Amino acid sequence: MLTTLALGFAGLAVLATSFLSGVVGMAGGMILMGILLLMMDVTAAMVLYGVTQTAANGWRACSGECMSTGPSSAATWSAPLPCLP
Repeated sequence: MLTTLALGFAGLAVLATSFLSGVVGMAGGMILMGILLLMMDVTAAMVLYGVTQTAANGWRACSGECMSTGPSSAATWSAPLPCLP
């Protein structure tokens, strides 16, 4: 179990690497994974990284497409169809 200080540091690392990724356009996720691996074991770091990335990408998709103008075309909705079983 992580202490409050470690959770605060992880939250700060998520915020800092998100900012880095937004400004530079790359390497934020790799740096975040490295920081998480320094703080915890591999399985816990991978789970936390996956949850963080899912939340960030989901928010970006919804705030960019759904909230502003809606889906721009039918291609937006048909793109994931080949991935379905």
